[in-house]
Amino acid sequence: MKSFLQDKYIQKYIAKWILFWLTVMGGFIAILKPMGISHLHNIHISILYYLAAAGLGLKLFFSEELKAHVFHFKTQTFLYLITSLLFIFITVGLGKLVTLPTSHEEYLLYKQFYYPLMYWKSSFSKLADLIFQQFLIVCLVLFLKHESKNNYTTITIFTFSFFLLHVPLFFFFGFAGIVFILPSLFAGVIFSFCIVRFQWGIFYSMCIHQLYYVILALILRSVPFEYLL
Repeated sequence: MKSFLQDKYIQKYIAKWILFWLTVMGGFIAILKPMGISHLHNIHISILYYLAAAGLGLKLFFSEELKAHVFHFKTQTFLYLITSLLFIFITVGLGKLVTLPTSHEEYLLYKQFYYPLMYWKSSFSKLADLIFQQFLIVCLVLFLKHESKNNYTTITIFTFSFFLLHVPLFFFFGFAGIVFILPSLFAGVIFSFCIVRFQWGIFYSMCIHQLYYVILALILRSVPFEYLL
């Protein structure tokens, strides 16, 4: 793995990938949020922002060589669109079933953790964010798989890179960011393992990513925050 990481081409791809991800996420926080754009407010702009970033990410990091590693690309994409609709309806439906205490709602609004509110607006906007994330995840995992020809190397490098991306959340959310930072280690392993080991792995990783947020939202709605954050 050491010799693999010493390859300048590999280094540049990973560095550009990380920089692009941080630029998109940082731009949303530093530029759009002060303008009143968030996952809850003016969501038409946040949705367009993330979808445009996803499209640009594919343009920059996805190639025909990588597409060759994808089993039934169009079918998996179509299935993901279906599960995305389910993600929205399940989120909103569970939001109506699981009561959100006023104190929890106030804290979520204060921390700007909007998805656990399980509103239509926050759900659609978060979905666009997840589409951006998953497209970038698929690009890097397939690139590492194509170049290294080694699943262990792919999973290890991707997991470290994915964890690294989440560390800056400490600066924005304080200790509360741990609900994203710590799971990112496990998520990095799970996402990359699914993609490199299973034919339908891209679809699996996308569904797992959505499921994580649904479960997290239910936990944050149900458990007193002093035990979590």
